[in-house]
Amino acid sequence: YAEKRASVMLPMCNSQGVASVLFQYRSDTVRSHKNQVCFPGGVVDNRRDANIVETCLREMEEEMGIRDVKDVCGVLRCDWGTIAKLVGVSVTPVVGWMGDIENYDFSHMNPDEVQAAFTIPIEDLLRIDNWNINEKDGVPAYEFSGGPHPIWGLTAFLLYRFLQDVLRRYRVYFDEEVDELPSETSPVVLRKDSLDAISARSGGKCYGEDD
Repeated sequence: YAEKRASVMLPMCNSQGVASVLFQYRSDTVRSHKNQVCFPGGVVDNRRDANIVETCLREMEEEMGIRDVKDVCGVLRCDWGTIAKLVGVSVTPVVGWMGDIENYDFSHMNPDEVQAAFTIPIEDLLRIDNWNINEKDGVPAYEFSGGPHPIWGLTAFLLYRFLQDVLRRYRVYFDEEVDELPSETSPVVLRKDSLDAISARSGGKCYGEDD
């Protein structure tokens, strides 16, 4: 695996009452990955960071002017070898919960690193027609096209793993049923004809309820 270690924050939030994920759009002045969508994060600084959570929180503050999230939900398990092939660095994704995004001040974003911040509803992230899945040199290549900017590379890889490995473990209801999220191994069971889905349609959006 790569010698360098890094960490990114995958920030879940509510945007105008809609369950979403927060992204940032990198500036055209950064050294690498110009004008690309990414999660806040960066390389571990062993002099300042006691752990990988502190790394992504420190980087989030430096990039977006936001230090704290309401809750750190945990670390997303990934294939570290695949990540190292994608970016040459061992990246650990940390899932965070921010609550209502409207409560945060984005006026202190670092313009040298971040051009904009935006959210995408989880409902849109789960739609199969927003995803393009291929393979290049034995490495999976994901691309999401359902937001204001295309998401690809490491960010798309981590996002897809989050959708597959975390959200698929819980019930995610919408006013209108989404299509099946693509899977390399087994499909997501659609609930459009279930009593739970009928109840959800009559009661509005409900996210993350356990069975």
